[in-house]
Formats: sequence, C-alpha cells, structure tokens
Amino acid sequence: ADVLMEAGATEVHAYTTHGVLSGPAIERLSGSVLKSLVTTDTIEATAATKACSRVRVVPTAPMFAQAIVNIWNGTSVSSLFDTASLVPIYEGLYPKGMWGALNAQRALPCRHAMGKITATMSAAKANGAPGQ
Repeated sequence: ADVLMEAGATEVHAYTTHGVLSGPAIERLSGSVLKSLVTTDTIEATAATKACSRVRVVPTAPMFAQAIVNIWNGTSVSSLFDTASLVPIYEGLYPKGMWGALNAQRALPCRHAMGKITATMSAAKANGAPGQ
C-alpha cells in the first residue's frame, strides 16, 4: 500500500478470501495507509476484526445457496460470476439505493465473483450510494 501511495495512488483497498487476521494483523492494518480490507466470512472474524472500521466481511452463504439452486435447476453456475446475477443475491445485505448505482455498471473487468461484488460496491459508494 505504501508503494502504491508513493506512486501516486489516492487510495489503496485490498481484497482477499479467507482473511486470517490473527495476532497483530488488525493493529498493523490500523497503522497502515490501506483505506480498507474486504474479506469473506469463510473464517470467523475475531472481535478485533469485527470492531475494525477498515475491514468489511462479505458473506459467502448467499452465493453458495444460489449455486446449489442453479445446480438443482440445471441452470448455469458460471452465471454467478456476472454482476447482474450477483445483485439479486446480495441486495438484501447492503443499504437501500446502493444497487441502483450498480445496475449502471454491469460490465466490470474483474472476473472473480467476490472481487466483482467488492469492486462494484466501491464504485457505487464513489458514485454516491450509501456505504456500509
């Protein structure tokens, strides 16, 4: 994050799956220039992680549930990697009005589903949608 800021970045955000934020991780995050860290809930967040305003934990259960439904119905599981498919799955978990901004940004360069969610949430917030 420091190198990116030194190279001219205005903000640095990190995205990960299975965020093992143990030991001094939250203290280091809080003392860094990193604006936010988004991770999945595949590892239970510690109390320190939950209390850190720079960390957002994205639930994976809605996507797994939709994948099971798609398999059961014989429909495409790969459709879950499209923003248009992800919005209905996650819209109940985030502030009202946020998804309207997302619908205007259906095509994103990010191919990983969780990356798409966090990238579009960041884009929506930048476009005036309320944050979490």
